[in-house]
Amino acid sequence: MSFSLLSDDECIRILSHLEEPELDLVAEVSKTCARVARCDAVWASRAKDLCALYTFDRRDFEGNFLYLLEQDPLLPAYDGPPLRMPYLTPENSGQGDRKIDDMGLQHRCYPSAQRGRAPSERERVWVTTEFPVTCCGARHASRAALEQHCLDMCHYERMQSARGNGRLPDSWIDPRLRLGQAAFTALPKREQYLRVHLYVAKVLPEIEVMSDPENWDVLDKANLERLSRQGLAFLEELIAGANRDGFDEDLFDELVACCRAELEPTAIGEHICAAVAEGFRAAGAYSEVPNVPYFSVRDFLTSGLAGCDPDGGSSSGAQWWSGVSEIFEHHYEGELSW
Repeated sequence: MSFSLLSDDECIRILSHLEEPELDLVAEVSKTCARVARCDAVWASRAKDLCALYTFDRRDFEGNFLYLLEQDPLLPAYDGPPLRMPYLTPENSGQGDRKIDDMGLQHRCYPSAQRGRAPSERERVWVTTEFPVTCCGARHASRAALEQHCLDMCHYERMQSARGNGRLPDSWIDPRLRLGQAAFTALPKREQYLRVHLYVAKVLPEIEVMSDPENWDVLDKANLERLSRQGLAFLEELIAGANRDGFDEDLFDELVACCRAELEPTAIGEHICAAVAEGFRAAGAYSEVPNVPYFSVRDFLTSGLAGCDPDGGSSSGAQWWSGVSEIFEHHYEGELSW
């Protein structure tokens, strides 16, 4: 039967059973197929399901990530002509030495003659580069334009790269973050699906490649060995000092044996990588991955396992070690308290 003899609703019912590559082929059959195969009714459920499968925690993003951008908008370093009369040196440390005002972009400087002094002993002078200001290769004519630009995720990645913190390519940034929720929602459903699909197709294979122990480099392995030593020392301390009253001895010995295996460097690496894959699906690239404090998918993609330091905070140990092995979970729940 020719598709041209079918109503749009009949075509939609048929096309709803096809996958994306087949849809593209059917769209070439006729003008009617091309029109119907690209309509929102065909793609709405596909876009919705894909966005639900690879989501991100918008509340976490807006509550934490955007707050950090407000505190440090990652403004560009001074790159203008030398400052003379008096001779000044821009600080360019990236730590509170740049700000936006109504006139332009301000950079904190100090008299060049004071270079040998400790930073706290130098005089400070603010120098303004008046609008329009260049950032990320584009000119921004006003304070509002520059402040809006600073919320752009591509700007964030470029400025992080300038600070030596790695960079995600533009195609690895979730299109819902790059465009903003309103602009993304306004796209045709097929375009929503294709953009998220491309984003996932770029990032997920990279996570899988980096999760293969064969691809871990010397720095990755050294950090995993460090985490393994930390865990084994913690385990020995627990064995020596735990109060086991009311705790089954055979179960305790079994948990200890399992823990030793789970504290092998490779096992720890696989645990982190599994959390990264789960975190990417559940919360995107910029949120902390499950049970691995202070480590995001972005951190993994830019610094690998070498950049993981999950027990570096005052209260992160309970979350981290409880996720690594069950015996630590019993400890933190008070069942093996010292």
